[in-house]
Amino acid sequence: MAPPTVKLKESDGPGQLFEDRWVGGQRTRVVLLDQRQSQANRCETALLEAVDLGEAVVPHLALHVTAEGRELRTTNLDAPHRSRDAYFRDALDEAGVKFDETDTGRALRDAGTGDVRAFLESVPSDLVFGIRDSHRKRRVQLKVPRTYTSEMVGLYPLSGKRAAGRFDKWNFPGDNVELAADG
Repeated sequence: MAPPTVKLKESDGPGQLFEDRWVGGQRTRVVLLDQRQSQANRCETALLEAVDLGEAVVPHLALHVTAEGRELRTTNLDAPHRSRDAYFRDALDEAGVKFDETDTGRALRDAGTGDVRAFLESVPSDLVFGIRDSHRKRRVQLKVPRTYTSEMVGLYPLSGKRAAGRFDKWNFPGDNVELAADG
């Protein structure tokens, strides 16, 4: 895990993200070590691992496909846009029915902020980590803000200077290098 970086105005290069927070009633400068989005992804990964190990039972979507002879799986816990991801929206079940036309897909598609029961029943983690159904051509898109948030910050950071390093000036990737007849 590497801390998030931002583009520095002075050098046009990467730098640490420093912010102010209230700590013990005092305004304190901190360095951001891990952002909310990364923390949510780590929690979802841990939750999926617990489900896979049989340590937790959490309703979730799972899409199984075969691509180039490999069995692949994605779930709403690891898909980029959770249950609203195009992987699910564009999927067909074994009978060739579009996901949005299945009972679960239709219920999720039709859910609104006034009734999120379909999410509680099929993908409750989406309500915890937040979703936005931006793929639909609806006037009012479903947006559910995250209810869980976490981040890691370093208190009282000291600024340092990156030491000089020696870099590979060619940086050839191994699969693109050809050995000439003369070596």
